[in-house]
Amino acid sequence: MKSLFKSIATALVATALMSSSVFSQTIEAIQKRGKIVIGMDQTIPPFGLTDAKREPAGYDADVARAIAKGLGVQVEFVQVAGPTRIPALLTNQVDIVVATLGMSPERANQVWFSMPYGSVDVVVLTKAANKMANAGDTAGKRIGVVRGGIQDTSFTPIAPKNTTVVRFDDDATVGQALLAGQVDAIVTASHWAAEFIKRNAQAKLEIKFTVRQSPYGIGVRKGEIDVLQWMNQFVAFMKITGELDQISRRWIGNPLPDLPVW
Repeated sequence: MKSLFKSIATALVATALMSSSVFSQTIEAIQKRGKIVIGMDQTIPPFGLTDAKREPAGYDADVARAIAKGLGVQVEFVQVAGPTRIPALLTNQVDIVVATLGMSPERANQVWFSMPYGSVDVVVLTKAANKMANAGDTAGKRIGVVRGGIQDTSFTPIAPKNTTVVRFDDDATVGQALLAGQVDAIVTASHWAAEFIKRNAQAKLEIKFTVRQSPYGIGVRKGEIDVLQWMNQFVAFMKITGELDQISRRWIGNPLPDLPVW
């Protein structure tokens, strides 16, 4: 029996060591390693994409590289999608998440957020001919959202009781559902909606109204106060120097909006 317990204990220790191979409790640990592993979604231009050399690019990529530069380390990007951003952080696959991670009380129960380094508007997109000026006009309609995403958590609480919220895995699937007539409208980020309208001009789509502004921050594992404080100081410095405003103008085409601070 004793040998059995010893074997189990050994296995648990080995599993813990394997799962914590990327885990960095402190900034010093990251700097000693010489590399920071950052989760980023490379499928949501202009925030995340790949350039002609198939290298990560976009708003989030510029911010991620600035973080690595500030730490004096190399950066390694790990591809994450909307639903996998927080799981990748909680399972220690990445050190931090820089992937337009919108803030919400639900997410704050799982991870810590740095001060916002950007913001998007959550909007309702539908055919131009449809009358939809506010949430009340979605009554009796089928509205597509990304399951568990900021689109879902922003719109679902204000949807009329007879509105059917239809959940999908990602923005691309939500968009296709709108084009196919599976839903009457979708809730998505304003920058994504603008690109989708351009790519599908024949569908005659239009942004109807804004649900709310959604600031996004750098995702940090709960308990890593050292990492969180460094990221907050990093965001503040980037705002003071104007570098974050330059990144916003480069990729979004607009000045950095007013963002909450704490």
